[in-house]
Parts: sequence; structure tokens; C-alpha cells
Amino acid sequence: MALNETILITGSSRGIGRATALAAAKRGMNVCIQYNSSVASAESLVHEIEELGAKAIICQANLSDYSALENLFQSIDSNLPPLTYFVNNAAATGPRKLFENLTNAELFDVFSVNFFGASYCLQQAIKRMKLNKKGSIVNVTSQVALFGGTQLSSYAASKGAMNSLTVALARELGEFNIRINAISPGVILTDQHMDKSQEWITQIEKQISLKRLGKPEEIAEAILWLLSDHASYITGAVIPVTGGR
Repeated sequence: MALNETILITGSSRGIGRATALAAAKRGMNVCIQYNSSVASAESLVHEIEELGAKAIICQANLSDYSALENLFQSIDSNLPPLTYFVNNAAATGPRKLFENLTNAELFDVFSVNFFGASYCLQQAIKRMKLNKKGSIVNVTSQVALFGGTQLSSYAASKGAMNSLTVALARELGEFNIRINAISPGVILTDQHMDKSQEWITQIEKQISLKRLGKPEEIAEAILWLLSDHASYITGAVIPVTGGR
């Protein structure tokens, strides 16, 4: 990984995306930070990355807005070296409701970000990586895709779809020197869980072999390893990072 290489991380203003952006910058990569609404967090992240000696740009885009996503990739083309790495991280959880009570709009909102928007980003990244004759992609999915979560059926289904797409694309992209894998995190200490009670956290920790929740930085390190040449013979894998849950 070098200064002439660029990484795009969607949903990178906070949580796992933010940790991944900082880890990438420490390795000397140029970073494109995509965010939806957290502009202050995105701007502060740019400052942190620049302090590390790397270059960063921020791009506001809703993953359900294809014209905004097109502008995102054009901004990378205009302002950074060619795109080499892509981390498909942004996601919408959707409401916690029984499946039969979900509206069509609620189902569509989750899939429009987690699958259709993510797929559009993949298409744009792949086209550029084929021109460069190399690339590495990580889709950030979720263990909820396997065990379903609690009243999170639309989120679980969308992440399961991304796991399947990861495997399918690995078969398409290998001949172009492009690898694609997925990281499937367990319960991680992100904003999503900051408001949970200590009782809830204690109950979850009892289910985890390492007896603690994961840190965003631990997921980021797994992502950067999977992107790197250290994982050069791995493609089409869905790797759980769960602490043994």
C-alpha cells in the first residue's frame, strides 16, 4: 500500500468506517470519505488523516441516490490517484419490527442502501479497477445475516444478499486481478450500541468467547489485512470477526 493508491470507504465518518479510514491513512493511502449526514465528523476525520501525512477528500452522498453516487466516483477520479481499494461499509439498520408489520417502503429503504446502493458502488469501483488491472474490495456485512437478530429481518436479509454477492463476484473478477471478500462483524462498540444498558452488554458478553464486545479498530485491522497482499490468495470469503460468538 502506497501513496499512489486510493481507498474509498462508504459510511466512513464514524464507527467501523472511521476506524478503517484512519488505519488506511497510517498505511499511507489516500482516502475518500463518504458520509450521508455527519458532516462535522467527516471534516474532523479529514484533519486527522492529514495529520498522519495522507490525503483525504470528503463526499456527501446518500447511497440510495444514484446521481449522488455518480458524483462521488467522479470526485475520486478528479482529485485522487486511481481507485485501488473499496470498503463497502455504509448501511441502514431499518426499524425493529415484526416482519409482517414492515411496510413496503421500510423494506425498500433498507435494501436501497444495503443492497442496491452498495451494488451500484461495486459496479463503479469494479469498472475502475478493471481499467487499472488490479483491485481489492471488502464488503462489510454482519453476523445478523446468519442468526437473524431480533426483529431485524430486512437488515439480516440485505446483509445475507451481500454475502452471496461477494461469492458470486469473486468468480467473475479473479481473472482481472481483483479480489473481493466480506467481513462479517459480531457485536461491536459503535454508536449503534452506545445507548445500550449495562445489563444488555453483560448478557451479550456472556455469549462471546472473549467475554467482551469488539472494537471498531479490530474490525478495521481485519479489513486492511484482507485488502492487502498479505491476503493475496483469499477471494470470495465471508470472514466472521466475532470474538467467538
